[in-house]
Amino acid sequence: MNELLHKKADAPATEVHVVPVRRTASWRVHDGDVSIASSEHTNETEAELAARRRAEERGAERVVVHDRYHRIRQIAVPTDSRRASS
Repeated sequence: MNELLHKKADAPATEVHVVPVRRTASWRVHDGDVSIASSEHTNETEAELAARRRAEERGAERVVVHDRYHRIRQIAVPTDSRRASS
C-alpha cells in the first residue's frame, strides 16, 4: 500500500489548483490534495503566478483557479512548457 501512495505522489499532476483559504486573506496552491499545499500567498495574483510555475515544472495541463464565490477558471499551460519539463 505504501508503494502505491509513493507512486501516486511521484505521478505528474494534470492540474494545479489555486484556492482561497476560508476566513483569511490568503491563497493556497496545491496539486489536487487540498490538505497538502505547495505554497501559500497573500493574494490571488501571486498564487496564480506560483501555480503557473508549478504547473510548468510538474508538466501539468492546466491551472484551475477557484475564487471566493465558488467560480472556477481554467488556464491552459502551453504545450511547449510541458514538453520542456519532461
